[in-house]
Amino acid sequence: MRAARDFQRVRHRGRQVSGRYLSLGYVRRPEAEAPLRVGFSVSKRVGGAVIRNRVKRRLRESVRQMLHTLAPGWDVVLTAKPAAAGAPYTALESETRELLARAGLRNADSEDTVSAD
Repeated sequence: MRAARDFQRVRHRGRQVSGRYLSLGYVRRPEAEAPLRVGFSVSKRVGGAVIRNRVKRRLRESVRQMLHTLAPGWDVVLTAKPAAAGAPYTALESETRELLARAGLRNADSEDTVSAD
């Protein structure tokens, strides 16, 4: 997701779950079979440009690895909290997985790793 109106729709109409490093907002899309869309929000409170970009790259990668396990038809916004600046990748990845599961957006029987087929 890139459009400001999409982020606002998730924030105003959606639900939210939070963890130590991240907050996840999500809302159902009007088209139920539309692909899942994910947006990332990392404010200046997290740190300077280098740190913000590092956090965004880590979040993108963690979502990319579990994209095949996520339900279609949702808009999701992952917002980094200031504590995310010092978090290792594994902590961000596990919290992302946990928040998506708490929101009910992950298939419970799917594996987290991408197969090498």
